[in-house]
Amino acid sequence: MIRYDPRQLAQPTGPMASLPVPDGGLMAPGCSAGGLVRIIPKLDYALHPAAGQTEDIVLAKYVDTTLWVSGVLIVRVHAASLSAAQAFHVKVQTTSFAEEDPASTFVYTSTDVALVTINTSSAPALLRDSFTAPFGAQVRVILRAAQAREAAAMSCEIGVDLVGRQA
Repeated sequence: MIRYDPRQLAQPTGPMASLPVPDGGLMAPGCSAGGLVRIIPKLDYALHPAAGQTEDIVLAKYVDTTLWVSGVLIVRVHAASLSAAQAFHVKVQTTSFAEEDPASTFVYTSTDVALVTINTSSAPALLRDSFTAPFGAQVRVILRAAQAREAAAMSCEIGVDLVGRQA
């Protein structure tokens, strides 16, 4: 049985590299001491959630934040094709990896650690949201597409980073 221990797997393997983890998503390189974590470089996302629904894409499943006391979510919006009833949300949420149950995802969804909203007037732009402890030893980053009324295609071209500060 393969074990996915973030403390062992999340080691830098090259500049801004990411590692695959079970059930999709990426594990960002180990950087519990703080600094810049490249979540994704500039990428295109085209989603089509049903009317009144949301659709999530996990951008990074586990980011080691063990020694962080604060951080900043940074989103570079290169382009966005949205109607007034549509939006993308980049969210940072507390998560926890369980070595004894690697197939399960444990996420605290009641409160987002950080949140940036991309709407019709967001491109090109640099958006950010800061966060402070307590947020746990690991976080995940997701992209959520949401539309209120009509079911129509929506797209964005974004890059995402986390910047952590050690005590």
